[in-house]
Amino acid sequence: MEKKAKRISRNMAWLLAAALVFTLFPATALAADTHDVYNAADLTSAIISAASGDTIRLMASFDCTTGITIDGKALTFNLNGYTLNVSNSGDNSIGINVINAASLDITGSGSLNASVTGQYSSGVHASGGSYAKVSSTSAGSTYAMSACAEGANSFIEVTGDVTTSFGFGSGARAENGGHVKVYGNVNGTNWPTYATGAGSLVEVMGNVHSGWNQVRCAYALHEAVIRIYGMVTATDWITYAAFLEDGATVYLENVTNTRMFAGLEEIEVSKTDGADGTGEEAGYRVFTHQKGTLKPVKLLARKVSAWIDPGTGSFDKKTENQADVKTTAVWGFATTVTDVKAGGVSIGTDGSGNWSRLERTLTFTKEYLAGQPVGELELSVVFDIGSPQTFTIAIHDTTPRVVTFDPQGGTVAPSTKTVTQEEPYGALPTPAKAGYLFGGWYTGANGAGDKIESTTIVAITADQTLYAKWTAISSAPTTLTDSATGVTVSGDGIHSMARLTVSPLKLHPAGTCAACDAIRKTQKDGRFILGYDISMTPPATGELTIAIPVGSQYDGQNVTILHCINGRLETIAVTVANGAATFTVAELSPFAVVRGLYVPGEITSPPQTGDAAAPWGFVLIGLAACCMRALAVRRRRA
Repeated sequence: MEKKAKRISRNMAWLLAAALVFTLFPATALAADTHDVYNAADLTSAIISAASGDTIRLMASFDCTTGITIDGKALTFNLNGYTLNVSNSGDNSIGINVINAASLDITGSGSLNASVTGQYSSGVHASGGSYAKVSSTSAGSTYAMSACAEGANSFIEVTGDVTTSFGFGSGARAENGGHVKVYGNVNGTNWPTYATGAGSLVEVMGNVHSGWNQVRCAYALHEAVIRIYGMVTATDWITYAAFLEDGATVYLENVTNTRMFAGLEEIEVSKTDGADGTGEEAGYRVFTHQKGTLKPVKLLARKVSAWIDPGTGSFDKKTENQADVKTTAVWGFATTVTDVKAGGVSIGTDGSGNWSRLERTLTFTKEYLAGQPVGELELSVVFDIGSPQTFTIAIHDTTPRVVTFDPQGGTVAPSTKTVTQEEPYGALPTPAKAGYLFGGWYTGANGAGDKIESTTIVAITADQTLYAKWTAISSAPTTLTDSATGVTVSGDGIHSMARLTVSPLKLHPAGTCAACDAIRKTQKDGRFILGYDISMTPPATGELTIAIPVGSQYDGQNVTILHCINGRLETIAVTVANGAATFTVAELSPFAVVRGLYVPGEITSPPQTGDAAAPWGFVLIGLAACCMRALAVRRRRA
């Protein structure tokens, strides 16, 4: 009995522990899973099989052209850096449909885009208290909706843009308590934003635009609210920035012109109507209207005084290119310009010589601009009502400037150069000074100021002098040795920090350099011994003595150094001693060592034992002997 009691006690303990685990960690949390999808078929299967709380992870970019539905479950799409385009076609179709308190969230980089074609269709639709988040959505048919949230607690977030492209379509649409929030722009047709029913809300953080006619950019009905934080613009006729009925409210943060102000139940208001808002509505111009028995509507338009179009201009200070800079004020609530400021200070009154206004045209005079420094000039245009607007003028100066090169005791050619502001200096001359190493051009003497190079952008407003920087070269004899080849270079004009480079001989292309072609000929006729490209950084000055090891077997023999100097052939006759050919030159470049004393087309010294030409001598002697023997035989027969 005691053992049985202990066993029951242990079982009860396990049951209590299990109950505690499932209480603290629900089964849905423990069962959360990740489904990897590579294509549309994988996606459809994953949505069906996934449990609420699961994640669907993209493993590739792909299109799903039959739409998807999330019903009553919470799913997260991990975009994982890929793009998923979900579309559907046909009347009353839906691209992404989230229903029955379901949830579709997105994480990770990448994009989830919804699109639809067909009348009365929806790009993304949330209903029954559901939530959906997408990157962008679009609709391409009459009466279609890009994003529609229907019913209380239904919410759609669009991180990018919303687009409709056919007549009487809705961009962002909220019905009967739904909420749509767009973080990008809405580009629509007749109703870019639409909200109806108490509790319905559409928010657009970007701009709202339509190029169609009979447009209601913000269309609010039956106590719904629309807020647009960016610009509201339209380009065709019979256009309203806002159209309100039955207790609706619209907030417009920016309106660009008078025609766009608003229609209240199809009654336009003028820019002089409305009252200044107070309290939470401070900063808005408030318009209210009541028609018949309907509830009053309210339009709150932010006090955008006017708009500068274009907002930028440019001016060249070069005398023959100077011209007034003009822009246009697009009137909102404002009626005139009261001042123009630069750096918070007035530049003068209208007609003072610095600027003027004729109707909507603002002119900034060339006389004023010519006196401003090169760069961006920001002008604050102040209106009689509302906030100032900024007009930015980029001031340039393409006047040619002369740069004089001061070699500081050396020589230079050319000594001057013409440059243009905001362009590179281009090629700069290299001066020379005996016993010194050139260190570049500077704006001040002895390396003071800024170093100017060929890629430096010209930023001067007058002629300029550049000064050469020099470093004295040690006068003590210096010898550099290449450890790989044994080549040595000696001279008094070698810089103490110089580096010797010896590399295999590299000749100019055949037919382009007579000197290199001569070296090639010695390679073909067997006279060539060896050759190197020899260089030094920084370059040395004065004469240099070079010793090229060729081997002790050549001691006492005559060789010729073939030296290519910019395509010109220099020949130096040398007698090999201690296994090396030693000679003196004024500059470094490719060197070839060939047997014998070289003149163009021939070798003047006789072939020596071991030369490649020696076997031909024996051949000739043999042929002569054969001829003499044949002649003797003929004589005996005669």
